[in-house]
Parts: sequence; structure tokens; C-alpha cells
Amino acid sequence: MKKYGLPISGGAVAQADAKAELKGLRENQVGLDYENASKTLEQFQITLQKEKGFQLSQAQGNCNKAMQIFKGRGWVHETTKNEAIKMAVDKYLSSLKEGKSLVIVADKNKDVERLNREIRYVLKRQGLVKEDDLIVHTKDTSGKPTGEKEFSTGDKVMFLRNDRDLGVRNGEIGQVVGISGGTMIIDLYGEKIKVDPERYAYLTHGYAITVHKSQGLTCDRVFYLAYGNQPT
Repeated sequence: MKKYGLPISGGAVAQADAKAELKGLRENQVGLDYENASKTLEQFQITLQKEKGFQLSQAQGNCNKAMQIFKGRGWVHETTKNEAIKMAVDKYLSSLKEGKSLVIVADKNKDVERLNREIRYVLKRQGLVKEDDLIVHTKDTSGKPTGEKEFSTGDKVMFLRNDRDLGVRNGEIGQVVGISGGTMIIDLYGEKIKVDPERYAYLTHGYAITVHKSQGLTCDRVFYLAYGNQPT
């Protein structure tokens, strides 16, 4: 059976300038059966809509036509994986300068980790993330150790586990606004939360996230990293 996904081949960053609520994306979006291509179009209708004056009904059920429309408007770029990641980092920085909220989405955890590292590296070089690094022995949602991560003032941080005492939920993203005595002060929706990594270490950087984590988030721009089986 013919397989079809986003992108057609190679790597791509799918960009939506319209405000987006990411509810329908799924982990296995890349590589959907061709017969289910209309479902892919319905997913993109969430992110590519009225503010661009674009109606997906023009291409409903015709994924090839939809891809050509996306490419023509500069919303989809086919390139290598490395170039796609570089593009995502550049777009993150430009959106930050414009004051636009943005989320970068990728299917695989290893791509999310790489994006987070590269974005954070550039932010530190530009002084937007400070050098007051706090090393945290992080854990995933299940409590499995995930190694050491550095967190600094200015960092975007994602919470990976619900905690009633802290008042945080799995998938929420805040920003470190200070570090004092081994404790991070994180701004979450305007509320300052003190996080002691010795007690709560279910943390990761929040510049890029998986498709699963993106569900329910609202933002101005979305960059979706998708690629086929081509080399980097």
C-alpha cells in the first residue's frame, strides 16, 4: 500500500503563522496511508486557517495538491534533516524577537532533545539565557532517570508530572526567572513557583516538544519537524 506523509520526502518544517490549537496531531502522523490523507488535511485545518485566507477545501482529499499549495505559500520546506533543524532554530529566534509565541513540534524524543540543545546554546550565546546553571538529575514521567540537564535563568522548562503541592501539571511550560540556593523560581502563567529539584526533578527544556505533548497548547506559530528515511 502506498504510504504518504508530511513531507513527501526528506525533512521539512511545517510553519503556521495563524494562531493554532494543537489538538489533533498524532505520533504516527508521518507515514499515514494514502487513503487516509484527508485526515491529514483535517489536522492541518487546525493550524492553517482563516488568518491566511486559506481554505483547505481547495485540496480536500488530494494530499498532493495540498502539499503543492503549502509549498507555494512557503509553509512547507523540503530539505535535509540537519537543515530542517537549523531552520527550526532560526525561526524560533526570529519569532522570539517579534514577540510571537511559538512551539516547535517533532515526532521523536531524540529530535526534541537536539532542538532544545541547539536553541538553548544560541540563547546562551546571545545572553537571553544566563550562565547561572543549576545541574538537575532529571527524571521522566514514570520516574526513570534521564541524566543531567542544566537549567538557568531564562530557560523554558516543561513539567513532566502532576504535582498538587506545586500546582503543576504534566505538559505545562514555564520560564525560569531566578535560581537561588539550588532552587529554581519558575514563572507559570504569571505565578511564581519555587521548585526544589531534590524533591521534584520531572523536568526538561521546553523550547521543542513532542507531538503528544503539544495537544491542547495554544500559540501564534507552529513549526512541525517531519522527515522520511533520508540521511541527515
